[in-house]
Amino acid sequence: QWGWGLPVAALVFALCHLFHGDLTQLKVVFFGLFAGWLRERTGSIAAPVLYHAAGNILLYCMIASFA
Repeated sequence: QWGWGLPVAALVFALCHLFHGDLTQLKVVFFGLFAGWLRERTGSIAAPVLYHAAGNILLYCMIASFA
C-alpha cells in the first residue's frame, strides 16, 4: 500500500528535472510514478534504479544516433 508519498515524490522528481530544461520536463512525473510503483512492488530500489539507468542509456543512444 502507498499513500500520498508516491505522487509527491514523483512530482518532486519531475520538478528537479526543470533545472535541465523547460516545462516539458515535467512529463517525467509519469516516469517517477512508475519507478515508485516498481519500488513498492519489488520492495527494493534495485528495479527502479535499473529502470532509470536503462532509460538514460536509451536516451543517450538516441541522441547520439542523431549527431
